[in-house]
Amino acid sequence: PPRKHTFPQNVLFCTVEAPHSPSSRGWRMKLVQSVTCVRVTLSVFLLLLGFARSFRLPCSPFTSNKNPLTSSFARSINLRPSLALNQRDARHRVSLRSGNGGAHKLAMKNEARVYSEEERLRPEEDVSDFDFWTAAGLESDLAWNLAALHKDLAERRLLPGGRVLDLMAGAETQVSGEVAYSVFGVGLVDAHLAANPLLDDSLSLDLNAPGGVDLEGALRGKGLEPGDFSGVVCSGALPYLTHPEHVLKEGARMLSENGVLLVSWTTSVREAKVTRGWASMDSAEQLDFVKQCLVAGGLSAESLRVEVSGPTHGEKLVLVSAANTAAKGGVEADAGVKSKVSGAVLKEAMRTQRRSRRDRQRQKEQDEKPFRLKIISPPPAQLLEGTFQLPPRTHNGDKVEVQGRRYVVSKVQYTYSYRGGRYRLDEKVLEVQQQQRYETNERLKTLLKHDDAQQLAQSDKKKSNDDAA
Repeated sequence: PPRKHTFPQNVLFCTVEAPHSPSSRGWRMKLVQSVTCVRVTLSVFLLLLGFARSFRLPCSPFTSNKNPLTSSFARSINLRPSLALNQRDARHRVSLRSGNGGAHKLAMKNEARVYSEEERLRPEEDVSDFDFWTAAGLESDLAWNLAALHKDLAERRLLPGGRVLDLMAGAETQVSGEVAYSVFGVGLVDAHLAANPLLDDSLSLDLNAPGGVDLEGALRGKGLEPGDFSGVVCSGALPYLTHPEHVLKEGARMLSENGVLLVSWTTSVREAKVTRGWASMDSAEQLDFVKQCLVAGGLSAESLRVEVSGPTHGEKLVLVSAANTAAKGGVEADAGVKSKVSGAVLKEAMRTQRRSRRDRQRQKEQDEKPFRLKIISPPPAQLLEGTFQLPPRTHNGDKVEVQGRRYVVSKVQYTYSYRGGRYRLDEKVLEVQQQQRYETNERLKTLLKHDDAQQLAQSDKKKSNDDAA
């Protein structure tokens, strides 16, 4: 009869029933060798995997120059109050986190990086900036949702009721009119400046002039002195400036005490005019470069604030601001930079924007929904076939004309049903009377009231006579 063979546990625990023959014994040995080989391979693989996980290096979310702010980074900042930017260069490591209201100090050089002559070049140098931006038209590069968010964030950064200088201004200034009582624009295309409704005055000036532009001298020619502006805004222009460090330094000189310089850009740019220096940096390096320029321009390092926002997959808005205030306690600007990411403010701004956009969309859907007409006089009530597009604010007493006939609205009825977690409008019905019928009814009501008044008067008179008798 067949007998059982049990192998040692350190090799493999199994039971094989086989007859007493040389061929079956060879088959058993091959099986044991195969399983042992698999076990050894798996053990080595798990050992290497554990070693790799133990010594894993921190990786940066900015691993691609093509789309620097993508999924993982966007998911971490979209609607969460924390933000982490890890730069690969250890000399300029940036770490922004919003903890329990605390600010983290960052190592920052006091001198900004300066573009080399090669880094100032752009792909289409044969086309002048004036011709390029004139052909670009009046439309802003910012999407409508990012433009609205930009204005909300700028309103929280800039001093209210001050005078604002818009550098590289175009047909639209990304600042709310409620923040600034006066806006002065410095741009390149006169037609764009003239089309900007927010500008009180403007100056045509090429900020990419060779050697750097004398912004202070040009503004003096307009009767403006350093310190006349409570806010300076440079929106979306930084990737196209050949001397960004010089322009930001000149802008910082025009700030009054406690004035704020606000710089913003997006990940969607016009590549034909982007400088090589800007294109060679990833997103963390761009952010670090802008912060160095602001600190080197004399602005307070402790006042630096950074906001990054945008959809998970799509264009991102980066906004950096700094104030013209001296460091407290005599601390040098390069000793440390406190950078706060106000996640709560950003989250509240996004929530308010979504709520207002949702309310506008729902109101639009309700206004565009057509009416149904129900003729209630003379009886019986008759519901007209089809729907009719009437003014959305039609209400009681309004006169409408449908299919060549005039009606007067007696009642407005909206029917809702609860679907998808909220009440949705199903139908709008106007109960109407023909105009002639309505006027007749109103006349009859007047006569009836007159008769009732006469009867009441006669009744009172009769009662008084009875009392006298």
